[in-house]
Amino acid sequence: MNWLWRFLTGYLIIEINADSAEKLLNKATINGIRICNLHCKKGKITGNITINDFLNLRYAKRGIKCRIKIINKKGLIFNIRQYKNRFGVLVGLVAFISTLVILSNYIWIIKVEGNKRIPTGEIIKICKEVGITEGVLKSKINNKYDAQKLQLLHSDIAWCSLNTEGSVLTVNLSETAFSDKEERKYPTNLKASFTGKIKRINVTSGNTVVKVNDYVTKGDLLVSGIVQNLTSDIIVHSSGEIIAETKRVFSAEGRYIQEQMLPTNEIHNRYTVSFFNLKLPFYLGNIKDDNNYKCDTRTLRIFNKKIPIKTATERYEILTKKIVKYDDKGLENALFNDIKKQVNSFKFISSKEVNREVIKSKQGMLLKVEYLCEENIATEDKILLNTEN
Repeated sequence: MNWLWRFLTGYLIIEINADSAEKLLNKATINGIRICNLHCKKGKITGNITINDFLNLRYAKRGIKCRIKIINKKGLIFNIRQYKNRFGVLVGLVAFISTLVILSNYIWIIKVEGNKRIPTGEIIKICKEVGITEGVLKSKINNKYDAQKLQLLHSDIAWCSLNTEGSVLTVNLSETAFSDKEERKYPTNLKASFTGKIKRINVTSGNTVVKVNDYVTKGDLLVSGIVQNLTSDIIVHSSGEIIAETKRVFSAEGRYIQEQMLPTNEIHNRYTVSFFNLKLPFYLGNIKDDNNYKCDTRTLRIFNKKIPIKTATERYEILTKKIVKYDDKGLENALFNDIKKQVNSFKFISSKEVNREVIKSKQGMLLKVEYLCEENIATEDKILLNTEN
């Protein structure tokens, strides 16, 4: 820490030029005068010395024929003196320190730790209901009381605590056991959501009433929620997967001549900076044309720590109306791309095209594609209990 103290109080770089410099250094040592980083070059000795020791060294050199020269002045005290006549620098420094002091009284970042099943965004949303948001005064947060409120607002939180470190609030929690949540579920059967041939069965709860290679139709019972016990029947919440091979037909229709909105080479970028809930736009006007919009948001960091300042780049790709003409092959490819989007939206385990039918007309084309798919056809069906005596 000596280097820090020397920087704050200031020190001098001196040069001693004399044949009796060694005698001066010995006398300085006897009088407790410290000269650091001594170097000798071409008969001259240089070193670092504090301001007080330099004043004492001037008295110590009495009777010794040598010359002491100040080469440079280092330290905060000398740097400040350079700006003593610049009022704006002093105001800016005071404003900067005041801003840091004020901001240190607020929460900048909210972190969530200990959650596995509960999404972090859901915890942040509950914190807002309690009154804990980015930009809130730390004095308005009661760690113990607000943690209890968070626990009451979400049934899956078994334990919760709030810890404040600087301007960072950490929400530590533990979740309830998953089995307890399962036990609270209502009793159900599993029924077929689509017609198909059963390929695999993976049932974790319930009484399976079908076998592999069985053919089932939509609405057939797959897993019963009524399970026979040694003494009686019990009703449970059926769960699991019934993987079946299904055949599905998807279709798309289009014209040979179409009016479409297509991108141009005109792109506009808009930049914004968000500080807490304040959004500062660095642009004028609005984009009124049809466009493809994309936004890239980044959170700034200082010393690898997030701060509540976000920058956003909004990209607007201008669209224009154009007449597009297709031939048979081009229109079929365009319609097939639409069908692939439909297939992907179902999230099948696997899908394979087995048949394609093209129906042409003067204006356009109808495309039908048959797929052989593997999918989970088990869907829950609630068991209604008769509670009448």
